[in-house]
Amino acid sequence: SNTIFDSRDNCNAIIETSTNELIAGCKNTVVPNGVTSIGDYAFFDCEGLTSITIPNSVTSIGNSAFSGCTGLTTLTMESDVPLSIEQYTFDGVDKSTCTLYVPYGSRSAYESAEYWSEFENLVEYVYGENGEMLEVLATGSCGDDVTYTIYSDMSMVISGSGAMMDYDDDIHINNDYYSSIEKVIIEEGVTSIGPSAFFDCEGLTSVTIPNSVTSIGDWAFYACKGLTSVTIPNSVTSIGESAFLGCTGLTSVTIPNSVTSIGDYAFHSCTGLTSVTIPNSVTSIGGNAFEGCTGLTSVTIPNSVTSIGDSAFSGCTGLTSVTIPNSVTSIGDYAFFDCEGLTSVTIPNSVTSIGSSAFSACYSLASIIVEQGNTMYDSRDNCNAIIETSTNELISGCNNTVIPNSVTSIGDYAFADCTGLTSVTIPNSVTSIGDGAFRFCYGLTSVTIPNSVTSIGPSAFFDCEGLTSVTIPNSVTSIGDYAFYFCTGLTSVIIPNSVTSIGNSTFSGCTGLTTLTMESDVPLSIEQYTFDGVDKSTCTLYVPYGSKSAYESAEYWSEFVNIVEYDPESDTDISALENAIYVEQTDGRIGGTKDIPVMLKNSYPVRGFQFTLELPEGVTINSWSLSEARMPEGATMSDKISTQKIEGNKIAVACSLNYGNATFVGDDGEIATVNVTFANDMEVGEYPIYLTACDIADAEGTDNKLNDIKATLVLEDYVVGDANGDGEVLIGDVIAILNHIVGVTSENFNEKAADVNGDGEILIGDVIAVLNIIVGQ
Repeated sequence: SNTIFDSRDNCNAIIETSTNELIAGCKNTVVPNGVTSIGDYAFFDCEGLTSITIPNSVTSIGNSAFSGCTGLTTLTMESDVPLSIEQYTFDGVDKSTCTLYVPYGSRSAYESAEYWSEFENLVEYVYGENGEMLEVLATGSCGDDVTYTIYSDMSMVISGSGAMMDYDDDIHINNDYYSSIEKVIIEEGVTSIGPSAFFDCEGLTSVTIPNSVTSIGDWAFYACKGLTSVTIPNSVTSIGESAFLGCTGLTSVTIPNSVTSIGDYAFHSCTGLTSVTIPNSVTSIGGNAFEGCTGLTSVTIPNSVTSIGDSAFSGCTGLTSVTIPNSVTSIGDYAFFDCEGLTSVTIPNSVTSIGSSAFSACYSLASIIVEQGNTMYDSRDNCNAIIETSTNELISGCNNTVIPNSVTSIGDYAFADCTGLTSVTIPNSVTSIGDGAFRFCYGLTSVTIPNSVTSIGPSAFFDCEGLTSVTIPNSVTSIGDYAFYFCTGLTSVIIPNSVTSIGNSTFSGCTGLTTLTMESDVPLSIEQYTFDGVDKSTCTLYVPYGSKSAYESAEYWSEFVNIVEYDPESDTDISALENAIYVEQTDGRIGGTKDIPVMLKNSYPVRGFQFTLELPEGVTINSWSLSEARMPEGATMSDKISTQKIEGNKIAVACSLNYGNATFVGDDGEIATVNVTFANDMEVGEYPIYLTACDIADAEGTDNKLNDIKATLVLEDYVVGDANGDGEVLIGDVIAILNHIVGVTSENFNEKAADVNGDGEILIGDVIAVLNIIVGQ
């Protein structure tokens, strides 16, 4: 109720009401905004006062108002025009340590004003959004008419008009603070965000982009790992190369309808990005634009897009579906490479260009369809592959691909990284296998290359570690660099005489290789690393008779310790061997089934044996059994320990008696039987049979490695009606067919011969036809 003085706003001071002059204060005084002057000696000698803020309403400060305030460390002036003060207004205040805060833009005025200039630490400030005082840390130019200001809350305000200047990875907007900036506010008037403007600002968490900005420059927000979201205004028409590359914290981004192009690497390695909507305005998606966005699960490409750049979505391992619209005409190299979650893809009829390895390493891909009407590509015969129509080249396959007979070549990287692919049939129409065609097909266990193939490209079967056997036909003339690199499961390889060149590192890393057979009597020129990693002290090199000395003196071939000559034209002479596992010349009929006896010749008691039997392409191994004739007295067929591995035309067998200390009976004769079927499309002629990895163990369990053996299969044409495969058509064939019809099939049953009427089925009509043959009708 005092009419002369007041302490308005709980200010802890005495104010003369009529004049609004603060005449006495204390260490806890808060100067109210209504005060216009601070009187003489108002805070004189108050030593506990540490900071004071003088509001903008104050127009005068009296003499000695703060004299003797020795504890004063901060003085904040809200007036941007220095007030007139006296010599002793701040007498006793340590002006070398007390910081004088002045409004942004007024520093030079205070530095030149009488008595104010005695303060050594002048700092400009502004008030933030919430009324907090922010210190101005740095200012500068970032364009012809664009400036920046960095504040103590680590925010940066960019203002002015026109384009920002260009920066790079060494020169930043401000080299002292760029990595600590947390917030960027770009004000209206700025028209572009310059290249590398915020390059590697890893502390940046938010950015405000106004509608005046029309372009975001290359590398603009590169490696801004703290940035979680960004809204791009409708004014922006282009997002530059690598604009948000490495923004790993970015989880969402809104691309407006104004954007027409997304630059190369624009969102590369934005691993936190889970979804993105590409507007209808975009016509092109740049190379590597979304590469490595592992969190991306789906993407819809609008009808406006005409091209998908190289590696645009490469490495998007979380991507499970993608829709490619009819507007797209080109899909770049590696566009969807390593999209391991992608299960199916449909190529529209608008696409006229598909780059190399566009869908390679899509481990889960089970369906590839080219829409009907496409003039450049097709998926003929429901093959689950992309075939170039004009060249008949299969350019992209998947785990479920069946290669059509019309395909003439398997393109570069066509099946690369198809880890779910376990077997593949290459038809006789194929003449070449391209670079990296089956690279990293870990699940592939065996492959037969047909006689039509003339070249195996570099890295064709690179790192197919599950591959245990491969048949290289006589048609092949060249095997490229790294073709079978690191195929650790391969145990034996035969290089036909037709091969004239073997590339560098072709069989490097094939650590399981135990036998290598060369049909050429002249050593081919090879490189230092062609067989690098192969144990040349244990791997036997078989060379044609008379060529051993040539191989022993040839560079790199001479590193093989065990070089053995063989006669490629003749069967192995068993009579010259004391101990051998062998097969004799075997006959068979096309389409028929047959038991092939495996013989054991031994000069000492044998308790266990092993062998690998490899038959020609087209022969299927069904089973094997141990011969009862050589079992010791009292033993049964269960008194053995055995294992087998059958892969098409190849079988590996290991067997040991488990009947006391007993050994097999006799010193020569059948030890096992292998049941096989000869394919209907095999041709009449002679074929080689190979027995490799042969070993016998004596009564004490000591292993003894035996020679590899070659024998001949004589394949004859089937006789129509000869269902039991004995070469004649008799009543036994009628019984065999009847048994087959009711579900009892003999081991030597020949389905092709039994289908007498040629209708593709074995029914009662075939029985009548055989009876007619027997009676001569």
